[in-house]
Amino acid sequence: MPWLRKRDRVRQVFRWLQAEFPTRYDPVRLRIEQMPKYARDSEAMAFCEQPGLVRLSAKLRRGDMVYCLLHEWAHLRVERINARQDRTHADHHSPKFWLEYGRLEAAFWANQKEISRY
Repeated sequence: MPWLRKRDRVRQVFRWLQAEFPTRYDPVRLRIEQMPKYARDSEAMAFCEQPGLVRLSAKLRRGDMVYCLLHEWAHLRVERINARQDRTHADHHSPKFWLEYGRLEAAFWANQKEISRY
């Protein structure tokens, strides 16, 4: 499997997630960029906003960016994201979220050859 640049690898995983793990948001959009002003203190974070927008900090390393994408995708699959919702609420990472995140991570590692075709 050829080594891809950070953005190319993240977009490859993004296309695989769209095909294999659909969400209730259609389409889901991905942005790799400097985080918005209200989130500048969280440079090593990813944010998921309505309607189906995943923002990843461009400062993240390649592997961290992929894991953040899997993390945010799990949120898209189990939660109704509301832009006005308090994202720091204690139940933000429910057991249902962690179960879905575990499924995504296991599928990610088990399907590297398939993912490389996206």
